[in-house]
Amino acid sequence: MKGSKRKFFAGFLTLMMILLALSGCGSNAADKSDSGKVQLRFAWWGGEDRHDATLKAIKRYMELNPNVEIKGEYGGFDGYNQKLSTQIAGGTAPDIMQMDYYYMAEYAMKGDAFVNLDDYEELLSLSEFSDEFLQDFSVVDGKLTGLPTGVNAVMLFADKNLLSQNNIDLTGKYDWDKLIEEGEKVNKNNPDQYFFNMGPSEMADLVSTYMKQKTGNNLINDDYTLGFEKADLVDGFTYVQELWDKKVAPKVSDYSTIVHKIQEAPKWINGNLAAVMMSASAIETFKTSKNDLTALLLPISDDAVDTAIRTQPSQVFSVSKKSKNPEEAVKFMNWFLTDEEAIEILGSVRGAQPTEKGRNLLAESDQLDPLIAEGVDLGLEYSGKPVNSISINTEIDNEFTDTIEQLGYGKLSAEEAADHLIAQINKVIEDVKP
Repeated sequence: MKGSKRKFFAGFLTLMMILLALSGCGSNAADKSDSGKVQLRFAWWGGEDRHDATLKAIKRYMELNPNVEIKGEYGGFDGYNQKLSTQIAGGTAPDIMQMDYYYMAEYAMKGDAFVNLDDYEELLSLSEFSDEFLQDFSVVDGKLTGLPTGVNAVMLFADKNLLSQNNIDLTGKYDWDKLIEEGEKVNKNNPDQYFFNMGPSEMADLVSTYMKQKTGNNLINDDYTLGFEKADLVDGFTYVQELWDKKVAPKVSDYSTIVHKIQEAPKWINGNLAAVMMSASAIETFKTSKNDLTALLLPISDDAVDTAIRTQPSQVFSVSKKSKNPEEAVKFMNWFLTDEEAIEILGSVRGAQPTEKGRNLLAESDQLDPLIAEGVDLGLEYSGKPVNSISINTEIDNEFTDTIEQLGYGKLSAEEAADHLIAQINKVIEDVKP
């Protein structure tokens, strides 16, 4: 009896091993197309120009690598990060994904979402990237978590037509008071026009810049303490209030239906707003038939501890830790960012190229938008210290934007707004700090 039981269990175990082996084969097959090619999913957001160029590059890569099949998952920015967050949490993220670098850092700090690219160093042309830039923006907790798709800078971009009509010369280095003095000329000359196209989210960025120049610190320090005093925040909110009071910027109510879409502001489209604070890589969407844009330096105080001029990656590419084919994903990403043919195909659809070789190639072929190049060059010349990821945490950004709205609608004074925002920031810090 015992012998028959042993035979039964031996046979049972053999059957289970066969089934497990077959199950493993099925899992591998799921990562291959019907033709047996390795399948990769690649997600990004952007406009039609970016989509078309990216799809063309994907097609060329598959011609060069017939064993690989890449499926593009793309669309507009709205809802992209929410969808990606859900996919990462559910273990269904694309093999290669485009993100803003601060989202990458947030995801990386919450868990083991991405491969450490240092483990694939032999497949990457890392020497073509600035090591300092990678350390500042692509390394999280000592791991190379992504690669920059381009170099970007947050600058002022202004309509030369409106500047000249109002005798505004912003080619020099101005402080914050001088900006108001020059900017209020626009509305004084024409009550339908304003200097700034700036909604509550952009106002929050302006206040952060203003405070960083005063303190030399990020909004939140690396040790998760506040990088400013209440008085600094009150000063920043008071400055914003002055922009509204002196009609340098439209009322916050003008942006109630176009938060994060200020390029759709009717006054901007009609040529009645002079300047926008925006990243160089996004400036294409702000060009209209009514304006002729040029890059301008943000105001810098004479006693600024830091210029607070923000340079950063346009976006980053990361490879999912759940990818069944990380080597193939890394190979494609490296080709996409460093190969000369890929660079020529992609042009400046993700801003200025992330490598010096790429920027030189596009400059030689006139593919790099001169306005983007102008903004990036100006930003790199005056670049401040990097913004750490916690300072641009999405929850904190939302709280900052909401507080600016309440300030703009008169629900909070500058002092009350400072108290409110500090309380909200501290709550977020408690939730996210290790």
